[in-house]
Amino acid sequence: MAGQPLGTIATPSWVRRATLWRQHQRQVLIALEQANPGVTIGNQVYLDVTHVQTGQTRRIIIDALVPQNVQGQTVYQLVDAKFSSTINLADPAVNLTPTLTPNQATVFGWIANGDAVTVVPTGQAAQNANLIPDFAINIQPSVQIHVNSPDGLVIRQYVVP
Repeated sequence: MAGQPLGTIATPSWVRRATLWRQHQRQVLIALEQANPGVTIGNQVYLDVTHVQTGQTRRIIIDALVPQNVQGQTVYQLVDAKFSSTINLADPAVNLTPTLTPNQATVFGWIANGDAVTVVPTGQAAQNANLIPDFAINIQPSVQIHVNSPDGLVIRQYVVP
């Protein structure tokens, strides 16, 4: 079912539950690093995303860019961390679109709809992630949204409402 959580990453008892979005964002990055040992994960990477058919380009900052080997090719999973102290974002019935910036809503919608896009990382964070700035990368055809919950981090796939 669309919008169903992809999984939960249990937060160890010694880790204090995030009470601020910055804490949550850091916990997401730590969980990704632990799940992908030895892999350089991009953090706060600027991406210029162009819709191939319309030529429209939007710049977003992605919280994490996770390289994956798919049939010998490096493909990146886009991951964004979203936090709320008032709304249960882990509930599949909750629409995540209001948590996105306008550019994220546009870009994530393109990706979720399967539209052809060109993704170009730029800036120092791209270099820090071992990417070549201003050269296109291949991405997974989905965007993972890692949200906070009482049970730990919940991974949802972005879907257009």
